[in-house]
This record gives sequence, structure tokens and C-alpha cells, in this order.
Amino acid sequence: MQITSLLPFALLGSVALARPAEVSTSSSILSALLRADPTTASCDGAPAPSECATAAQAAPLIEAAMRRFCIHETPVVAALVDLMLFETGAFKYNRNHFPGRPGQGTRNMQMFDFNFQYALDTPALKSQAIAIAGGESVDADSISDDKKNEILALVMADEYTFASAAWFLTTKCPATIKQGLATGGDAGYEAYLTSCIGTTAAPERLEHWKVTKEAFGV
Repeated sequence: MQITSLLPFALLGSVALARPAEVSTSSSILSALLRADPTTASCDGAPAPSECATAAQAAPLIEAAMRRFCIHETPVVAALVDLMLFETGAFKYNRNHFPGRPGQGTRNMQMFDFNFQYALDTPALKSQAIAIAGGESVDADSISDDKKNEILALVMADEYTFASAAWFLTTKCPATIKQGLATGGDAGYEAYLTSCIGTTAAPERLEHWKVTKEAFGV
């Protein structure tokens, strides 16, 4: 849509300000990933080679995930990327290895309950998840470890695993959490960790966040 030259300049300014921020592009995400953690440049020597993803592989998948879940603010993108980098050892893992909890994985290391809900929320995976679990309602204590891992395998595919953090923020966190993240401040990130993710704002997490947000220019 083009705005005619007759539109007052003041109105043009207000239109520009009202426009939502553009989602980070694949190239900008790639550059930020390499600044945040240079080890993402390669999977050479990765402890679980089949689970490792490089920054070049991850960047377009992260961009697609942010578009899918309508996450446009760079500080929010940075926060989700930071969580994924931290939880997976810089994209070296896609499932829990320590201690090896059945059904736990994806790039934000979701527990089984959330991975099952995520699969149900994903049209292409819903019927498969129901078939494996034997229904839409599952008690994590009653389903076998093998079936937990089968359901995890569904959401470990690239297009889903790199979108899990965005799904979780969108569906499991209060709107105020995203609003806090959008400021780019530490308080918003700490609230995200403690009130949504369910972990502590440990010093090593906050230091990791500092590096990541600087890499994204936040």
C-alpha cells in the first residue's frame, strides 16, 4: 500500500511509529548467534552429532518460528534465543542427556508434559501424538518412557524444535512476561525465568543473558 504525497508529514510520522517492529531476519539472527557464541559456527566434535545444529542451520528456523508466533520485538527474540543456547549447550543437544529424563527435549528442553501439549497444538503432529499416547489426556506418571520418547521425537524435528520456546512463551506465560522481555531489561528476563520457565535467575544465566542481548544489540 502506498501513501499519497498529499498525506501530511506529521501523519506519515504517526503511521511509521504505529507500525509493528519487523521480526529479526535470518541474516541478523545468524550474525547475533555467532557473536553470542562462536562455537555455534560448527558441529565439529559435538558430543551428540545427530542433535547438533549450527548457527547457519538454526537462524532461518528461528526466524520462521518468530513469524509463526508473531514475535517481532528484538529483545524478546534475544531472550528466547538465549534460553535455547543456554539449555542446549549452544545447540549441541536436542534432548535431555543429564540425567537423561525420558520425554524431555527440544531446543528449550521442555519437560514431557509440555512436549505432549506442543504436539497436540501442532496440526501436523496432533493425530500422531494422540495415537502414541492413546488419547489427548495423559498422566506423565502412567505413560511409558518409550512412549514419552516417541512423542519427544515428533517435536525434535527442526521446524518444531526451534519453535518450542516461542510456543511456550505464547501459550504458557502471562502476557506481562512478554511485555517485560520487550523492554530488554534484566528485570523482565528474571521474571521470565522465575515466573514462566520455572527456574532461578542464577548468576550464570544472567551472565549468559548479558552476552546474548549485547550480541543482538539490545
